[in-house]
Amino acid sequence: MNRANETPKCTEKCTDYNEAACARRELAVAEQAAMNIDKCVDVGDEEILQEENAIRLLMEEYIMPNDFNTDLLEPQEISAGEQQRILQKTMQNMQNEPRAARRGLPRRRLWIFGLAAVMLLAMSSLAVAEFALKQDFLGFFNAESGQLPQQSGQEINMQDRNENGALTVEQVLGDNQSVYVLLDFVAPEGTVLDKDSYQWDQAWVTLSKSTGAGYYFEQLPDDNPADNHLRMMLCLQTEASLKGQRLDLELGGLKGYSSEAMDYTQQLAGEWKLGFVLDYTPTSEIIPQNVDIQLGEATVHVNSLEISPFTIIVDMDVDNPEGYVPPEGYVEPQGGGVEMAADGTERMIPYSERPIEIRLGDVLGDLDFFTVTLQDGTVLETNGGGGHSEKNHHQMIFGFNQLLTVEDIASINYLGQELPVR
Repeated sequence: MNRANETPKCTEKCTDYNEAACARRELAVAEQAAMNIDKCVDVGDEEILQEENAIRLLMEEYIMPNDFNTDLLEPQEISAGEQQRILQKTMQNMQNEPRAARRGLPRRRLWIFGLAAVMLLAMSSLAVAEFALKQDFLGFFNAESGQLPQQSGQEINMQDRNENGALTVEQVLGDNQSVYVLLDFVAPEGTVLDKDSYQWDQAWVTLSKSTGAGYYFEQLPDDNPADNHLRMMLCLQTEASLKGQRLDLELGGLKGYSSEAMDYTQQLAGEWKLGFVLDYTPTSEIIPQNVDIQLGEATVHVNSLEISPFTIIVDMDVDNPEGYVPPEGYVEPQGGGVEMAADGTERMIPYSERPIEIRLGDVLGDLDFFTVTLQDGTVLETNGGGGHSEKNHHQMIFGFNQLLTVEDIASINYLGQELPVR
């Protein structure tokens, strides 16, 4: 009986806790099977032996390193049984292919190619299993385990440390134009971070491509407010795609606010700098619109909606913007702006005198005039947004306090006009 034609199997029982070791054993068995093929095969081919050695080296260095953290494997990830099924199915398909397809290649070389394919499959599967989004994202988006789009996340694990503490960027999660960066800060031993809230005294967030962007930091719930540890989420929205851009953080002076003193009473001096490239895979669905909305004598032509799990982007052009009239019930922002004269002096200008694109942009981005209703009748609460304007072209981004799916949305109302979602 030619055992080279048997499907290599692991003889030990695999569980959710030893699947890493089991995957290693599967590949080791496959490697051994490759060494026990028929004697008639040319085993002296130097090129083939080099291929074998290269594959063995890859297996030793990249497949399941000794420090692989199996605690990161969650139920929704690829299970041990699924990994075994993928390995065995691939090898069975390789063995069952027509002999004509093998013509021209030594059997030993074909087995090596097959082993390489199995190895790459295992590497891909285990890479997915090793990365798991932190629980902080579940709470931030009011989501349940398994709902977060895993492909839209990215492991960073980059740290900057000084005598005043250590700042770590752990993970990011995002779509085309919005990203959420999970930050972890640990102060020196003996420091208690127990103030009501914390913010950075100085915060510079820059992207490698020059684009307009808005951002804020939100402190996350703390299980132990009497320790030296806190977590934050950096929320950033920009006018252009974030894919492939480098994001640089320069943060300084962590300060704590006391509601009793009504002031920032604790501050850790120091500066923390971190930079990384955004390389996650955004997921979204673009729905064409071709809908016109009248605002007085101005016409808002809605071109499309882009719906991701985190945001909805409204893309539109405005004809005759000077003739716009705000919708009924719109509350104009209070205050004004500062204008710099040619001689260097400053003067306050009322809001009514601010540029038309700013005033119209405030109307188009007003959260009270963008309503999303789900199939069960729930009306989602918008938790923020941003916008970008260039001449008569506008793009507004609306964020929510829970994850979105197009299938769950019953209707979207914008500026009093319903926009189709089907």
